Amino acid sequence: MLTFADEVGMERIAELLQATLEEEINADKKLTKLAQGGILSSGINQMAHR
Repeated sequence: MLTFADEVGMERIAELLQATLEEEINADKKLTKLAQGGILSSGINQMAHR
């Protein structure tokens, strides 16, 4: 969608899509860190496994 918006000249839409993509990437990194124990010493996955 981002590429399409760029190609058809929808600059504002492309900017919003890029911002959303960056937010999703950052959220994924934080959730991965949480699940792997980077935030909580034992990690969510290890606690759920017990």
